[in-house]
Amino acid sequence: MFESLPISKSSRKILASAVSEPPSGSLFVFVASGDIAFETACAYTEAVVPVAHRSSEVTIAVPSGDRWSKGDVEDRIHAPSLRASLSTPFVVVKDAHLMEQPTYDSLLKTIEEPANGCVFVLCTPDTSLLPKTYLSRASWVLDIGPLDEREAVARLVKEGAEKASATKAVSLCGDLLSLASMASKDQNLLNSCGVLALELPTEKPVSFATQACEHIEALASLYTKTLRIPDAQMKATSRQMCARVLLSLEHSLSKRLRDTSITPEEIESLSRRQERIDQARGMLWRYARIDMVTNESGVPEIMEIELTEPSLYLHLDAEAPIRAASVLASAAAATHK
Repeated sequence: MFESLPISKSSRKILASAVSEPPSGSLFVFVASGDIAFETACAYTEAVVPVAHRSSEVTIAVPSGDRWSKGDVEDRIHAPSLRASLSTPFVVVKDAHLMEQPTYDSLLKTIEEPANGCVFVLCTPDTSLLPKTYLSRASWVLDIGPLDEREAVARLVKEGAEKASATKAVSLCGDLLSLASMASKDQNLLNSCGVLALELPTEKPVSFATQACEHIEALASLYTKTLRIPDAQMKATSRQMCARVLLSLEHSLSKRLRDTSITPEEIESLSRRQERIDQARGMLWRYARIDMVTNESGVPEIMEIELTEPSLYLHLDAEAPIRAASVLASAAAATHK
């Protein structure tokens, strides 16, 4: 029933059981990296809802941009949940972790008091990215396991890839299986995917990070254009790739820690790097936006700065808060002239 999904056998078994005996409750949370949670949620609702009712009783909710706005939540999640229903209606919410707290607050009552027995399926790469108020109300949290490497390689070979290319693509891309599928058939793309398997730098970490970000952005752009994915989703794709890079760096760090020749000083240094990796992973889904306008003299001015957590950005170096304050003060002074 779920054989086409790039997920583990145990996850398929759980889903099949949930089709036979659907869990109760109005809130499910599907957890997996990339788009796997979303694809799995769509497949599950299709399996549960009769074919004749799917078009009217399964709503696939996707944000119009790279984050959910209150307007999107109202139009694409809340309003569809109010429609009359002949059976249990579902609203599958892609990237449910990409909301601001006020947006979550506005949606909470809809989920707590669903109309017509509606079930909301929130898709996220990590439960820690959702508010605890939501997780405490979820009657089913499915942590979806990915295909193991052998199964993934076999799937790509079946699609027509050479085994060597498929093996390398899966090794580099991990659970980004659609990217691995493309890369296994395109040598240039496969070479570009090497950025996803970086090892810890021994020197010049800032230069290393800058170059890595540039390569990831280029890879994400190529990937989204090839699949004709909307530009608004490129940021989310970049985040997924960054998460893969962080995992690769973590594996490199763990390998070094297991080296019997490691010194106490190196252990301390690597421990600090692990803390940085953990911090970076938590920052992946943070949000920052700066809107600029050009005044009558042709001089660009800041119109609005929006940060989910300013300290995440302003603490990066000691002078950052001073620079930010100076820019804001200059913009304010220019406005009042």
